[in-house]
Amino acid sequence: MIGDGEKLLCGSLHETLYAKGTGIHFYRFPADVERRARWIAAIERKNFVPTEHIWLCSAHFISRQKSNDPLSPDYVPSVFVHTKSPVKRKLVEGMHRFERVSAAKRRRAENNKRMAAAESLVSLAAGGNGIDYCEPYSGTGTMTAISMMDIRAMETERLNLVEQNEELRQTQPFT
Repeated sequence: MIGDGEKLLCGSLHETLYAKGTGIHFYRFPADVERRARWIAAIERKNFVPTEHIWLCSAHFISRQKSNDPLSPDYVPSVFVHTKSPVKRKLVEGMHRFERVSAAKRRRAENNKRMAAAESLVSLAAGGNGIDYCEPYSGTGTMTAISMMDIRAMETERLNLVEQNEELRQTQPFT
C-alpha cells in the first residue's frame, strides 16, 4: 500500500517518496480518454492499466515537463528505457523546433499588436479618431513615411498631454 506522501511512479517500475525541491515533477494519467490511451501506448507495457496511485515522473518528457498543448512533443511522454538513442535525438530536435516555432508565433503576434498601435497613433496624429486602424496589423497595406522615432515622439507627446490634462483637472475642478 502506498503511504502518506508516496506515489507509485513510472508505470509501477519503482516506488519513491515525493520530495519537494528535487526538481522532479509527477503527473497523473490524463482523464481525457484519447490522451490517456496515447500515454498508455507510449509506455509499451502489456496489459498495463494505470490506477490513481500510478504517476509518471517528469523524466519521461523531453523538456522534463508535460505540456497541455496537443502540438507539443511533450503532450505525450516519450522518453523511456525502451526508446532508442536516435529516436530520443529526433524527439529532442522536434521539441527544439516546436519551441522555435512557438516563439516565432509569439513574436509575430507582438509585432502585429505594435503595428496596430503605431497605425492608430499615426491616425490620431493626422487628426483622425484612430478607428481606421483598430484591426490587428495584417502585414499588408500602404507604407507610410513615418519612422519609429516619429512614433516614439508622438507617444511621448501623448503621455505629456495626458499628464497636463490630469494636472489641469486637479487644479481647475469643474463647476
